[in-house]
Amino acid sequence: MINSRFAAISVAVLLTVFARCSQLTGGAGGETTNGYVTGTVKYGDGSYAVAARVQLFPADYDPVKGIAVIPADTTDSLGRYAFSSVAPGDYNVQAVHIDNSTKALVAGIHVAKDTVPAPVGILGVPGAIKVSLSEGSNSTTGYLYVPGTKCFVFLNNNTDFAVLDSLPAGTIPAVSYSATSTSPPAVIRYDVQVIPGDTTVIWDPLCKYAQRLILNTTASGANVSGDVVNFPVLIRLTTGNFTFTQAKADGSDLRFIKVDGSPLPCELARWDAANGFAEVWVRVDTVRGTNSEQHIIMLWGNPSAIAESSGASVFDSSGGFEGVWHLNETSGMRAADASHNGLTGTYKGGLPNGERSPLGICQKIARPDYDYIEMGNVLNPGMKNISIGVWVKRAAFGTQQAVIAKTNGDGPSSVYGYLLSIDLFNFPHFYMASGGTEFGDDGVFDITSNLTLTDSTTWHYVFVAVDRSDNNRCKMYVDGIDRTGTLRGNVSRVANVANVFNLHIGTESDNNYSYKGAIGGVTVAFTARSADWVKLSYMNQKDGDRLVVFGNE
Repeated sequence: MINSRFAAISVAVLLTVFARCSQLTGGAGGETTNGYVTGTVKYGDGSYAVAARVQLFPADYDPVKGIAVIPADTTDSLGRYAFSSVAPGDYNVQAVHIDNSTKALVAGIHVAKDTVPAPVGILGVPGAIKVSLSEGSNSTTGYLYVPGTKCFVFLNNNTDFAVLDSLPAGTIPAVSYSATSTSPPAVIRYDVQVIPGDTTVIWDPLCKYAQRLILNTTASGANVSGDVVNFPVLIRLTTGNFTFTQAKADGSDLRFIKVDGSPLPCELARWDAANGFAEVWVRVDTVRGTNSEQHIIMLWGNPSAIAESSGASVFDSSGGFEGVWHLNETSGMRAADASHNGLTGTYKGGLPNGERSPLGICQKIARPDYDYIEMGNVLNPGMKNISIGVWVKRAAFGTQQAVIAKTNGDGPSSVYGYLLSIDLFNFPHFYMASGGTEFGDDGVFDITSNLTLTDSTTWHYVFVAVDRSDNNRCKMYVDGIDRTGTLRGNVSRVANVANVFNLHIGTESDNNYSYKGAIGGVTVAFTARSADWVKLSYMNQKDGDRLVVFGNE
């Protein structure tokens, strides 16, 4: 409903019946004695725009309420224009060449007393902005406009969108709404990117800010060729790519949508506005391989927004997730499970003991046999496939170290369970068993990496994917690369994998062979992840994310 959708900006209705973007026409400027604005207009190829019509608008100019005479000039043979006697303030320059229907907008020109050289205006093919409106409701008239231009659209009934047409391409500083010719305006969106010959859609006008997030899977990005479905994309926000003061203090107004406006589930794993850090997970139904044009849209800036963060919606059953522990807590005893299962763990010993990681904050296990995370008797895979991923930074070498375990270790048995570890020789190693007495027996399977982890300064992403149908489908990855080494046993002859042991992170279920180092980002899924999934996860989550590119919206 329109009344509820626009209550925060005093909008009663936004339904379009008429749109107009007036041609730029000249008029004599008001006499002032302060500033002087000069500039040049060119085409995209660098040639001068001759005989282009240029006007100087106050930056807050409302084309419906505006009564000021707008000064105009025409560019000379070198594309130059000038305005004299300009009163102090902020201005926009808008140029149009009627012969080829090209336009340009130069915004943010501040005039004081001196001559102000404006940035070069580049004439180009105009674009449009389409504003999404609610359906139904009692309506009153109003209008949308681009401040500092003559572009506006009147609003009434019978459509779901309002269109501001024939706008100069580039970044439009703001789109505003006014309910009547006498009511005060309200900005509905800042910094809107207008694409030449295309239409930019403003979804959810209650959010004043938007950012396009490109998912680059080409060779210049994540370098993943296949499509990956139901994928949790990690979005890192810092003061370098996000202005935290534009959002609510707790980040509860953050939203993510597809290009058609449909919402995407998200989880605010961490929101630290005071220090300028946040990690947000967004479930994208399909990340397309070898693509640099796919994008999603991040929205924020609605003070009335209610929190919609939900890890259960991001790490849901359709994605095969069974447990997801970010391990980013800095206090308390609770190790939250972000998955739909909600399998909350308990920090033991000196945990939580936060340490920086590629995922934000993870845990430093400094005292083996003392520091670990207990999950209880959960996640018996039975006959299902299993994938486990974890970020590790090692601090001890040459000893068997359990990373995540649902086993007491020792020799295989019918209740052995499973174990992902770093073995005696520093290889990532996964074991599982439902019988047998020796590794290599029927009912027993293990797989090792062919790459050792022997440094104590680098975070590594260790991932095992076990497909119960065939040994050749079982893989061990390190940092997104298939590093499968030795396989023993026959995975297809392993029966029901289950026991009553507590699942532990950082040690075996009986607290033996404990891990020493930092650990985080633990995921367990009862499905065999593909190579593309694993590589995309690594390329997105590692320091220097290669998947997400912050663009303009």
